[in-house]
This record gives sequence, structure tokens and C-alpha cells, in this order.
Amino acid sequence: MLFHDSPCKVDLLRTLLPSDSPCIPCPGSRAWQSPGDVAGSLVRLAERIGLTGHHWQVLSAILFREACTHPDVRDHLSSLYAALMELTESFLDAASARKLDRGTRDAAAGTCVAVLLHQAYSQRFNGPTPDLGATAEIISGALLAQPG
Repeated sequence: MLFHDSPCKVDLLRTLLPSDSPCIPCPGSRAWQSPGDVAGSLVRLAERIGLTGHHWQVLSAILFREACTHPDVRDHLSSLYAALMELTESFLDAASARKLDRGTRDAAAGTCVAVLLHQAYSQRFNGPTPDLGATAEIISGALLAQPG
């Protein structure tokens, strides 16, 4: 209701953007990574990011609704996606027992981020949620199957 009646809607949206990103990399993130355990590292990363938390679900509903009409919000969501990708890629590199092919790693990170966003969306609307553990195992298996 506040957004519909406020003449400064974009200013209200801007106040939400800088401080409420769910996935700003933390200095302690290395502790969540386990070399040789790609699947476990991805699951721990997903838990730490917190896209299924109530706060993020409320914020994301507002941001995704407003992204079509407010370039600042759209840019923030693009930055958020890029940060999720970068963080996931770094986790894959750290958790893998060998150097990963960049293209394969990027595709794996994209798959993981897509599933995380789908999980958050599904949970918000009480829909069926993807099995993150199984997805992480599939991603891990695909990365390990790649020739070294």
C-alpha cells in the first residue's frame, strides 16, 4: 500500500537495495567449502545465502515486481545474479579436487543459481521445491565426469 500511495516510490525502493542483498560474500565463506566435496559445499552455500528466508522472499517479491519499471531495481537484480554466479563459481573451484574447465564450471554455476532461485520462488508460493541436495549431486557428478 505504501508503494501505491507514495509520490517517491523509487526512493523507497532505492533504500531497500544496498543493504538487503542476501548473498554478499562473507569473509568466513571459505569455512563452508570442503575440498573434494562439491555437492556438500553447494548445499552449505545455498543455506548461507538464505534465498528461502522470509526476509528475502518479501524483498524479492517487491524487487521482481518493480524491476520492469525501475532501472535501478533491474540493475540491482542483475548485480545480485552476477554476485550469485561469481560466488557459486568460486565455491565450485575451491571444492573441486582438480582444475575445472571454465565453460563447464560456468554452466554448473548457472544451473545451481537457477535452482536456488526456483527453490526460493517455489517456497514463496507453496509450490513443489526442487531437491537441492540431489541437484548438487548431479552437478558434482557432471563436473567430476569431465576429463581433467
